[in-house]
Amino acid sequence: MKILNSKNEEIHSLKEWKNNFFNKNSNLWKKRRSAMSTAEFWLDNSKIESLENKLKESLQNLKIDIVYPECELKFDDYANPRENDILALDKTSKILISVEAKTDESFGKGSFIEAMNVAFKEKKKNPNSKQVERLLGLYKNYFCCNDGILYLMHQLSYWFAGTIEEAKRRKYSNVILLNQVFHYPELDEEKLNKNQNDFEYFVKLISEAKIKKVSCNKVYGPINNKYTQGLNVYLLKQTITEE
Repeated sequence: MKILNSKNEEIHSLKEWKNNFFNKNSNLWKKRRSAMSTAEFWLDNSKIESLENKLKESLQNLKIDIVYPECELKFDDYANPRENDILALDKTSKILISVEAKTDESFGKGSFIEAMNVAFKEKKKNPNSKQVERLLGLYKNYFCCNDGILYLMHQLSYWFAGTIEEAKRRKYSNVILLNQVFHYPELDEEKLNKNQNDFEYFVKLISEAKIKKVSCNKVYGPINNKYTQGLNVYLLKQTITEE
């Protein structure tokens, strides 16, 4: 498995990871927070092997070839593509793994409807702003005008749209949405519970209520419906407990 930057240069260490992706955002690079925890995980071959074994319960031939940290996934024609924590590829079996990593950080600053309210206010101040159009595009093109998106944490809507579009662009038919959660004793249980509820709401929405509860470390899917646009979508919430 190779970990590559945007120039296809290989990453071998935490120092290289930080220098490539967090030099300008060093405030995000902290011990026991999601950015560094993600790097530590994906640099550990034994942890990757364990993850692969779990995913092979549903996708037997899976073998991760390439990992792109902090990878931009474009889902519309506007600026600022979705920045994914991890994009991992099995090029042989054409399986795409899209990772959203957390400790007790939230899925963004608010719900989709709250983001829309902010976008309308920005549009009044700056008519050239395209945030309203972007959100309406998400509502129409990826969530089929289902008003359930209004209460979805908007970071999850970006994650879903970016992942679906990237898989279609690469012509990969199997997609894994992987929410990696790094547990430390000092984390805020209330925030962790909210994240669980927010993730379950997302899963319930895109599965058309066929999946209502999400157990940790269990693979769900494939989901095949109007939201997945011809793709086989699997879901895994992986908890990594650290002392």
